[in-house]
Amino acid sequence: MNFTSLFLYAFMLLLPFCLIGDCHKYGISYMMIPVSILISFVFASISKVGEINEDPFENQRTDVAMTSICIGIERDLRETLGETNLPENTKAENGALF
Repeated sequence: MNFTSLFLYAFMLLLPFCLIGDCHKYGISYMMIPVSILISFVFASISKVGEINEDPFENQRTDVAMTSICIGIERDLRETLGETNLPENTKAENGALF
């Protein structure tokens, strides 16, 4: 477990206790749990998105399509130079370029 996950779990655990006073003061004590869940979900989602985007060059479905970009640049340069033996464009596999 890394520190980001540790701090996220600590935040999610302590958040309802921090909201008790404010929810009671405004007379909406019944909203404490749904609000805590909603806020925790948002922070957990942000953490997951950051974790997925941490390594953008791993040739996974959500990564930057570096191979496709490089082949496109190579095709354009060779075409500009007048060459006829151009590399093939990359085809999408299951809806993603690699």
